[in-house]
Amino acid sequence: MELRSFTLLPIAGCLALFFVACSSNNTPACISGTIEGADGQTIYLERYVNQRVVETDSAVISASGKFLITPNPPLELNYYRLKINESDHIIILTDSTECMVIDGAKGDLQHAKAKCSAHTELILEFRDTINAIEKRMVTMSEGLRDKDKSDEEMRQLKHRMSEMKQGKKEYALAFIKENQNSPAAFSALTELNQRQDLAVFETVLANTEVNFGHSYQHKLLKQQ
Repeated sequence: MELRSFTLLPIAGCLALFFVACSSNNTPACISGTIEGADGQTIYLERYVNQRVVETDSAVISASGKFLITPNPPLELNYYRLKINESDHIIILTDSTECMVIDGAKGDLQHAKAKCSAHTELILEFRDTINAIEKRMVTMSEGLRDKDKSDEEMRQLKHRMSEMKQGKKEYALAFIKENQNSPAAFSALTELNQRQDLAVFETVLANTEVNFGHSYQHKLLKQQ
């Protein structure tokens, strides 16, 4: 049976906590924010429980788009998913020392913005940069299918594509080097080849053992 706790505070309390989310140690650890176009719908927090992803907390989004979730039990530092449904969600990296704020729109939660959560802000920064690179690569791939291009144009386009792929990997490596003590580095590991970049994987695992060794992701990667 899935563990589920549904915690709703009175609307006045929700709004008060929302506006001081980053600032007060007296405020219960929470996840709040505004989701445009989702009034009346339920937003869920998913976490790993016994190596399964389950919905453990939720909140109804108000008429003004605001929501507040107070996770119970408190969150360990880990990756979690906020979702309205299976196709509309965002990955966050937080714990119950933070009161993070998410601002986004229904149907596009994956591009929502976050604040008051240092690790989440890092993984979203990485996400946005990688998405921008991949968007340019898609444009280049479309150009490679253009039969009207000359051989020289094709050669140059393939060269730029190769440079873009290398730049993508170099960005991932630089991100990991700068954030190698943060679980946010796990997001960048997805852009690398574990066999070819084994030393990088081992460094991240070693440096995050203390603050992230409890996580399913850390344990799984360590076994590989």
